Amino acid sequence: REREIEPRQSLRIPGPSRIRKMAHQSTVKFFNDEKGFGFINHVDGESLFMHRNEVVEGMPGDGDTVMYDTGVDDRSGKPKAQNIVVVGGGTGKGRPAGGGKGK
Repeated sequence: REREIEPRQSLRIPGPSRIRKMAHQSTVKFFNDEKGFGFINHVDGESLFMHRNEVVEGMPGDGDTVMYDTGVDDRSGKPKAQNIVVVGGGTGKGRPAGGGKGK
């Protein structure tokens, strides 16, 4: 049974002991486990970029519910999701083994 999550629910974020409120809740439109990025169906109807480095809890997969804040990508200057929490842990497979320089 899935539980309902209220928008702006307080969550404990890893790191220094702190509790914060996430600004948005939506679903993952698409996430590529191999490349580590995807898009969220943002509340304004636009797709919002997400990267695995911004996920603080869970493994995102297509259709998963996420809670997140928004920010601006330093390189592109475009909006992005940050401080992403995948509700219920997620359905993603995580980072695939190998493929990097260390293989």
